[in-house]
Amino acid sequence: MADPEVCCFITKILCAHGGRMSLEALLNKIALSEAQLCEVLEVAGPDRFLVLETGSKAGVTRSVVATTRARVCRRKYCQRACENLHLCKLNLLGRCHYSQSERNLCKYSHEVLSEKNFQVLKNHELSGLNQEELAVLLLQSDPFFMPEICKSYKGEGRKQICSQQPPCERLHICEHFTRGNCSYLNCLRSHNLMDRKVLGIMKEHGLSLDVVQNIQDICNSKHARRNLSGPRAPTPHRRPVVPRGRSKSRERFLQDSQEFFPSASAAAQKSRTSSPDVVGQGPPREDGLVDDLTHKFTHLGGQDRTQSSSVLSKIAGLGGPDQVGSSQKFSENGSPDGIFYRNHSDSTPASSQKGSPTWLNDQGTGRDSLCNKIHSLWPYQWQILVSDTWMDFPYSEKVEEAYCDPKTHIFFVGTDKFNFRNMTCNLSPIRRLSTPSSALIPKSANSVFATKWIWYWKNESDKWVQYGEESNNQPCSNIDSTYLESLFQSCPRGVVPFQAGSRNYELSFQGMIQTNIISKTQKDVIRRPKFVSSLDMHQMKRGPDHQLVRPAAESLLTSELLPQWDLGSHPLNGYQLIELDNQNREYTKISEYFKASMKNFKIEKIKKILNPELLQAFERKKSKMQKEESLLFYATGRAHVDSICVNNFDWTLHGPHELKYGKGNHFAKEAFSSHKNCQYDAKNTIMFVARVLVGNFIEGNMTYTRPPPPNDSCVDTIPNPSIFVIFQKDQMYPAYVIEYSETDKACVIC
Repeated sequence: MADPEVCCFITKILCAHGGRMSLEALLNKIALSEAQLCEVLEVAGPDRFLVLETGSKAGVTRSVVATTRARVCRRKYCQRACENLHLCKLNLLGRCHYSQSERNLCKYSHEVLSEKNFQVLKNHELSGLNQEELAVLLLQSDPFFMPEICKSYKGEGRKQICSQQPPCERLHICEHFTRGNCSYLNCLRSHNLMDRKVLGIMKEHGLSLDVVQNIQDICNSKHARRNLSGPRAPTPHRRPVVPRGRSKSRERFLQDSQEFFPSASAAAQKSRTSSPDVVGQGPPREDGLVDDLTHKFTHLGGQDRTQSSSVLSKIAGLGGPDQVGSSQKFSENGSPDGIFYRNHSDSTPASSQKGSPTWLNDQGTGRDSLCNKIHSLWPYQWQILVSDTWMDFPYSEKVEEAYCDPKTHIFFVGTDKFNFRNMTCNLSPIRRLSTPSSALIPKSANSVFATKWIWYWKNESDKWVQYGEESNNQPCSNIDSTYLESLFQSCPRGVVPFQAGSRNYELSFQGMIQTNIISKTQKDVIRRPKFVSSLDMHQMKRGPDHQLVRPAAESLLTSELLPQWDLGSHPLNGYQLIELDNQNREYTKISEYFKASMKNFKIEKIKKILNPELLQAFERKKSKMQKEESLLFYATGRAHVDSICVNNFDWTLHGPHELKYGKGNHFAKEAFSSHKNCQYDAKNTIMFVARVLVGNFIEGNMTYTRPPPPNDSCVDTIPNPSIFVIFQKDQMYPAYVIEYSETDKACVIC
């Protein structure tokens, strides 16, 4: 048994800090070692202290949430031998409308620390708490302090969710879940306290986002521990379905060094957790509706979308005006109203969110100052919650690119750590807003800015595979992302049957789990958007008939352009220069990339560089980093060609005069930027095109000799860098060298 005085003291500290602290912060407040504190927390158990963890490659971050079994009696007049506290909960929170002189008029006791209450607190080892600390503890532990739960709420899978008219102002959640006695992993009633509408009601009753999150985590813990034995057999009135997690937790809870998330709930945590403040969802449809609709979409993946658009429009109407998708913390749906956000500065509050924000592109109307709509440069916007205000990220595009990769769960931008599973940045909540899903847009609307969602499942090798594609020579499924997205938008809590070869499966949207019907083997499912870059947006705005002003570096990194030589060969001088024919497609692409910013220069020659030793080192580094490469420019003197081709780039020998962003090799996104910063005259300047592993980067400083961990490079500016500083030789490979000259200027006679 844990020492009562120590437990009371820990509870007191936690409640003085909002009911939750990181383990590290708690250690700074108590004279115990980490091992001793962890032992106390473990012995006290999750009914006293809930230990939560967030795991990453960098380690495990743990936090502690205070909770208790102490409860406030709900009776106005209690004459029995009651072991609960007897007090006015509104008075405890400082919100009772009876003043101190009128307290006798209140039907509940205003003596918080009366003799009887003190004895109850002593029985629960809480006698050392003052009134404010007790209020924090009970607010997140006792469901009596929550707003009223709707008694007419039938559950999310019913045809009629609630019979209340006008629209109900009570909580639409599972009351048994809040009390810790819900027995269903696939409960039809919502376990999501972070739903937009639920949060709105909570806020009206004085419960902040942090308090609601603590309540959610405590309820998740109770529910998971109650259902550790696995899903129970379905009752007669329920069809047997894949177990599906409903609840949301910012962090997984830890007890005895084991995670107690049921598999379905864990999958839901990864891919289906809900978001505060994102457009909510309407009444869900019954699972059977998906079965009824399945035959209508059998050939959707292979047919022209014009045929399916009419079916989609009918399905979109099945759920009523609000039934367009589900609100998720992962923002796994595009907002049905087409929400757009704009960066007003590097980090600014989002525009007014009253009413239904409308999507506007960044071309605007010339009246941005008068516009109450929300804008963005992209069809998505990432935001972070700062002091109850959602702020735009200054580098949404970089975050989006990482998020679109299904295997990325932990991501760093400079010193900022993103966790896409918990949807946090340095432990602060984040969210993703986007345009409507392309499945909701009829083909006739021709909206190129709609969000295209891609569905993946994880195979035996822990690799994410798109639906409709082969995996390890196994037959592909008879459904694809387009098909799944269409059904998901119409029935976000449905179960979809499908086949892959001779095997039959079910995919649960609710739990984001794929189940083999025969073997019951389950695979995780995830839904991520297709990445749209700034360059893609530029092209979409110009239209399909226009060519890009500057070809994307990524598009140049094709197998056609990358070295195809035998890496086992060794040229006499350590390298070879192979001149490209100007009719060669590879020559054309490199020259276009160069000329995009070098309008007044002509190319004399482009030579391809072969150095097996440097190339092998680069490929090994690329495999280790698992990062995409970029094509960047490096201008220097002709005299350094041989040195670079043999030994790679070395700023100490042929670098720029000014090392503004670090003592390393400065590469430029545009050729002209590197050319103008070159110390040599134009006649003696050549341009290298290098393959560079930029990786994670941070804003540079002239004193840096290496990027601060965990970064791989430095840049001139974070939002849209044009200069990249590389410190490690194996992160760069000289791929081409361009000889060029300035064109003769025309003589103009006025």
